Amino acid sequence: MLTLRNCSFVDPTTTYTSMAVLARTSPRLGPSRPWSARALIDTRDRIRVLRVGVLVVVIGGLARTTTVDPDWLDRLFSDRHGVAAFVRQMSGGRRYLEWQAFPATTLMTLAEKDDLLARGELSKGTRDAARRAGIPVDAFDHWIWVTDEGLSSAGSTTDNDSFMGAKDFTVSVVTHELMHRLGVDGHADASVANDYGDGCCIMGVYQRSFVNPRLPIPVPAPQPMPAPIAGPGLSAPYERVAGWLAPRNVAALPLDAPIGTRVDLFTQSGAPTEDDDRTVAATLGSAPAGPGDPAQLWIEYRQARGFDAGVDGAPADDGAGPRAGVIHLSRAVIDPAGAALNPGKVRTFLVSTAPAVVGARSHEFAGRTARVEVVSTEQPLVRIVLDPPVRYAYLFKGATYVRYDRLSQRTDAGYPLPIGTYWNGMAAAGFGADLDAALPWFGQQVYFFKGSSYVRYDLRADRVEAGYPRPIAGSWPGLAEAGFGADLDAAVNWGDGYAYFFKGDQYLRYHIVTDRASGPISLVAGWPGLGAAGFDRDIDACLPWYDGKAYLFRGDRYLAYDMLGGGAVIGQPTPIDPAWPGLGPTGFGSGVRAAFCAPPPEA
Repeated sequence: MLTLRNCSFVDPTTTYTSMAVLARTSPRLGPSRPWSARALIDTRDRIRVLRVGVLVVVIGGLARTTTVDPDWLDRLFSDRHGVAAFVRQMSGGRRYLEWQAFPATTLMTLAEKDDLLARGELSKGTRDAARRAGIPVDAFDHWIWVTDEGLSSAGSTTDNDSFMGAKDFTVSVVTHELMHRLGVDGHADASVANDYGDGCCIMGVYQRSFVNPRLPIPVPAPQPMPAPIAGPGLSAPYERVAGWLAPRNVAALPLDAPIGTRVDLFTQSGAPTEDDDRTVAATLGSAPAGPGDPAQLWIEYRQARGFDAGVDGAPADDGAGPRAGVIHLSRAVIDPAGAALNPGKVRTFLVSTAPAVVGARSHEFAGRTARVEVVSTEQPLVRIVLDPPVRYAYLFKGATYVRYDRLSQRTDAGYPLPIGTYWNGMAAAGFGADLDAALPWFGQQVYFFKGSSYVRYDLRADRVEAGYPRPIAGSWPGLAEAGFGADLDAAVNWGDGYAYFFKGDQYLRYHIVTDRASGPISLVAGWPGLGAAGFDRDIDACLPWYDGKAYLFRGDRYLAYDMLGGGAVIGQPTPIDPAWPGLGPTGFGSGVRAAFCAPPPEA
């Protein structure tokens, strides 16, 4: 038996490891090499190993805010949900950590630190001060300086150093910063650089972030665990950026892959090991080489396992049973500005997320939508099929609705038609006229809101589901408390894991998986350009077009809005009639009250 400490060469959850396990988890030795500790360590590929030094920096004259000691820092790395295990698992065994934690040391005064910051020499100055204090700075590849003065927060990384505030020093923050050191430059964004939008990536921020409950930050006085500020696993495109995802683990499809193309995706919970040929992601299009190149689209399946334990997905209809996970669609681009480390490097932007349930659809991309055809929780895998774009938009006003053909760009003949006649169960539920808003739910269902109630319409069964209508208050947590419990103006599923509710001059952002609302926020503050365009209140309807744009309706005008490029108004407010052929003659040239795109019931 062998004891290994401070090394993720083997599984850090085990203190004692047999030689057979050591050999199995090491780089290949060949059939003739002896199974000894020395042989394993000597033949280990040092390129795989990052030596990390960790030091709590005490600022002279200021009180410390934690009681962090080397033993706790060591456990932060060695815990089975710790930093070393994260790097080992996410890299598929291609990367290991060795680390050493040093006792807290006073290195500088606050004035000296501020002077180094002003001169842009914090990294060099801290290293120099540590050398003078007898710390073996040059024996490590990377240093994590944990500044304990109660002022520093979160973290930042340069090529050779990370600086973190002790009060925010968590497994998730450390792993986030080490991902930068291991080659992942960008954050996992939703639409705006550095907004940390992807909830299934350590490079994004989310309420479902993993914070290790066994490692609360030691502080002088008891306090609750800090709010999570980094996500769980690492997204597939960033595993590729780090060099950990082999080509055989990615189904590479052309951007114009044929309709009907099917791909089986195994759960993406870290890069597969070097001898594992499972497909964990699919790409559409080529990897961009420059800022002007088209985005490459990535599809992956994330399930609640390993470091993705917080991924929820959709529960069973009764709210019980295991959650199947989520399908994530993101686009990889070359950002001309880039992040602080490497301008012009790959960044990923979350485009769409959908629960991993049969029938769920992503947003449209390149004239296709990704639909979940099969879910196997035993494997676990999902089968994705590429469908044609959703063809129809439905617009509602008074007691009637029209169907708008997105392909021919005109209103279908024979409309308007009465809602109560053609939407089964709506009239009986009291929803046959004067709807307030419509909210599509991943291509399978639509929520219709009216007054203080709502119904859920099953598009596959083509009828209102049993048990509806229900009150908004109590069913949509946070809406009523924010004053959104009745008489909504509009609602929209943005496709990135959030729904938005509009009322008056404010809106709420609703997280679909966790059922949490945030806000309200003024439209002017949260939606750039709406104020100048005269769309700063009383939005009638919001209609995502799934081509990167959404359309907001107000009175007899509409406004295009960029869904992907950071959120901005496109062009100027335009009259609905004649820009939307056929809507004017049917009486829908103004006063549209609800709208959504989805497959028709007969589909």
